[in-house]
Amino acid sequence: MRRSSLPALSTKGARRQPTERPEAPRVHTSRSELSRPGRLSEPPGGRAFARRPHVGVPVGGQTADPPKAVITLQPPWVNVFQMETVTFWCEGPRLPGDSSTQWFVNGTAIGILTPSYSIAAASFSDTGEYRCQTGLSMASDPVQLEIHKDWVLLQVSSRVVTEGKPLTLRCHGWDNNQLSNMLFYQNNKIFKFSPWDSEVTILRTNMSHNGIYHCSGQLKARFTSAGVSITIKELFPAPVLKASSSFPLVEGNPVNLSCETKLLSQSPEVQLYFSFYVGNETLMNRTPSSKYQILTAKREDPGLYRCEAITEDGTIIRQSPELKLQVRELFPAPVLKASSSFPIVEGNPVNLRCETKLLSQSPEVQLYFSFYVGNETLMNRTTSSEYQILTAKREDSGLYRCEAITEDGTIIRQSPELELQVRGLQSPAHIWFHVVFSLATGIIFLVNNVFCVIIHKELQKQKKLNSEIPMDSGQGKKVTSYL
Repeated sequence: MRRSSLPALSTKGARRQPTERPEAPRVHTSRSELSRPGRLSEPPGGRAFARRPHVGVPVGGQTADPPKAVITLQPPWVNVFQMETVTFWCEGPRLPGDSSTQWFVNGTAIGILTPSYSIAAASFSDTGEYRCQTGLSMASDPVQLEIHKDWVLLQVSSRVVTEGKPLTLRCHGWDNNQLSNMLFYQNNKIFKFSPWDSEVTILRTNMSHNGIYHCSGQLKARFTSAGVSITIKELFPAPVLKASSSFPLVEGNPVNLSCETKLLSQSPEVQLYFSFYVGNETLMNRTPSSKYQILTAKREDPGLYRCEAITEDGTIIRQSPELKLQVRELFPAPVLKASSSFPIVEGNPVNLRCETKLLSQSPEVQLYFSFYVGNETLMNRTTSSEYQILTAKREDSGLYRCEAITEDGTIIRQSPELELQVRGLQSPAHIWFHVVFSLATGIIFLVNNVFCVIIHKELQKQKKLNSEIPMDSGQGKKVTSYL
């Protein structure tokens, strides 16, 4: 094919607009016819392509859920220049000995039954939506082909890319003219400079690669392509952590946690792995199961739970929002009470009672009780919450406690200790001794009081006699005491 000569270019680097555009042919035309002398005497203009309305594609009488056919392109670009060659290949399961393929263009079946479909010299009329279907497949996802006419075209392998898949960009000159000093832009920001290599591949796309891409390259002047919108689809959304039990959770009950997400693009090679966390603790790390079970909820289980979904290669990781779990205790710690007053007298009966109450009445819950004194077990795991000491003895004194436990033994609570003191009985001789001692003490006290009264009266009498003795004024005082 003879290359079309480029017209004179502006040295200012501005994008040159065509003064007129050749009429697009209505049928497939050979490249030789489109490259006649004078055919491209005018510079190519801006993007020129038409879109036809989307029409549903018949799927056929498939009764199962067969896989979709897949279209690949050679060369791998979904946007090409006018007159360039494009070949579609249809891959999918087929009936034995049957290689026929049904092709659809803009929803209409065409009479091409081969596994490949070629456009020898693309024209604007070839712009549209292409699908294919094999004997044992569903119709493929659509491939939108665009035909352009411009000095520079940013070619892309796909406009919609599933997260994690590669994306290839090519800064392509009209009529295969070699570009140099190419700049690649995302959202008007340069992300790649290449002096000669016209292709850039993003090996693993992520959500940051969404945007409008274009490129510029040097011919005799610098030309800039039109923008191409690239959409990155999430492989899977952020998971949501859900609990099977109602809130608040009741202590002792099982809790099933489910990390719920869904692959948006079903690919047999994609396997998600799941991890579960509470606070900074890892409960389960990277397993194919999206479920985690707490066999028996306990009071120490409350916290902020979250889960994580990750691809096998670890390149895509998403975490769920936190889920707050609150566990309500099934019953409080018991209190040990004694029926007898304190101190307990030896020989009397003593009834001990282990008091607690189920906060959540469930017919399947049965509490069992044990009683202890020191390190000795008095009664072990019976349904009765009472224990009786038939005849209290002094050796029964000690620190008593009780324990309440569920039937499966998963929830155990102990009471505070209760101190019992048993006072021994007194003998008759000991009692008579106390009686005699008390009487003697009383008599001595009474005698002392009598003597005190007598002495007091004698002192009063003597004082009165002394006050009646005459005293002379010239002599010293003389006092006679009769004491």
